[in-house]
Parts: sequence; structure tokens; C-alpha cells
Amino acid sequence: MRSRVLMGILTFSLVFTTLSFASWLVLEERIVSHLAHVEVDPDQFEVNLEQARVTAEFDFSVIDELGLSGVIPYLDAEVSPIGEVIVPSGGIHLPIFHGVSEPHISLGAATLTPDQRMGEGNYSLASHYMPFDGLLFGSLHEVEIGDLIVLRDATYLYLYNAISNEVVSAYLVEILDEIEGRTLVTLITCTSDGRERVAVQGEFISQVLIADLTPDDLIQGVKMMPLLEFEAVQFPKIEVISAVVGSAIMASLVTWKVDKKR
Repeated sequence: MRSRVLMGILTFSLVFTTLSFASWLVLEERIVSHLAHVEVDPDQFEVNLEQARVTAEFDFSVIDELGLSGVIPYLDAEVSPIGEVIVPSGGIHLPIFHGVSEPHISLGAATLTPDQRMGEGNYSLASHYMPFDGLLFGSLHEVEIGDLIVLRDATYLYLYNAISNEVVSAYLVEILDEIEGRTLVTLITCTSDGRERVAVQGEFISQVLIADLTPDDLIQGVKMMPLLEFEAVQFPKIEVISAVVGSAIMASLVTWKVDKKR
């Protein structure tokens, strides 16, 4: 009798886990998109930056590899965007936060040095790798030479032309150095195995006054993504509940049939 009960529990658990995992594979992109979503208020960029300069830290030792559900602990974190980074070819559109912290690189892109300014020096940003294009820096490895990279604050778009995309050592901090006579942007994320870094660099082209733009304008021949707001991604609550309940019902039926055959 005990062995039949244990076999039933094992069968139910195996079927339920398999079906739940299959459901996760179908819904995971929408779930993670929702979890990684942060509202951006351009009117607050300058205020947020001034406040962040007082409290920001740049301790790279706090950074760990991000799992699929790794953003969950930071959903209620106090974060204040200071701008946006947009890479149209990679579907990247993220808020920028001042300072290195887990919430910052789990919900957007973090600045890597205290005094960097858009359109000057080497403006460096890091974000977690995610196994989905367009989520955090998950598609950074797909950026090609010549692709457009855009930074923005409350007033300007800062346009850069991608000049390199390399896999580098995790200890190659020189990539953050400024180069005399050149104005760069550097975007960094982990490789899929976390051992090395993907580093994309772009060369500054020009800056554009946002107030002069219309929704139909093309920037460097590229139709820009919406600048002032992100598309809200709703958490698929009904789908998740249906998947869990459906998996439980199916697992129960399979367990009953297996038990009946014995």
C-alpha cells in the first residue's frame, strides 16, 4: 500500500513538474518582460542624477549572475532613472541608473564611473545578460558595426555609431578608460556562461535636441522606438493560473490511470 502511495506521489510530481516547465517556456518571455519593466519619467532625470551622486556606489563585487527570476527581489527597489539607452537594431530600450548595484543592473543599465556624462569621454554602462533578445542586454552580442546607439537625457539624444563588438576578459577594466580626442559609449554584459564579457563600443556622432523631433522623424535613417514611455507589459496572471491548474488536473488524471493499471 505504501509503495502505491509513493509511486502515485512520484508520478504526480513528475507529470506536474514537466507540464509546469513546458508552460513556463511558453510564458517566460512575457513574465520576465513584466518583471524587468521600469517606468521612466524624463522630467525627473536631472533631479534623480543630482540625488544619486550623493548616494551612488561603484562596488563591482556586489554583482552576481542573474537567473531567470533574478529580478524578483528588486521589484520594489527604490530606483530613479537618469536617462535611457536605446539600441534599435537589438531591441534594447532601458532606463539608465547612476551607480553600480544589483537593482540597477537587474532593472536597467548602470553607469560604471562616478563622473561620466553623456556625449563626453567614455560613457560606460553595464546590465545583466538575459537569454531573451530585447531584455536587459540579452541581445548586445548581436549588435553589428555601424549600428546606431542612442543615449538620452531630458533634453538631448546623443547618437553613437557602433565601432566594435568583442568578447573580453572580465578583468579588462581598461575598456572603461577615456581615450584622448575620442568620445565613446561602452556597453557591457556577461557572456551566456558568465565567464567573460561582451563589450560594444560606439563613437559619438552628434546630439539632437529632443524638442525638435516629431514622432515621424528618422534618426540616422532609423525609426526610433518611443522615447518617453515603455510599452506596459502585463503580467500574464490568468495564463499562469490556468497553466498551474491545468498541470495539476492533467497530473492527477495520469496518476489515476497509472494507479488503475497496477
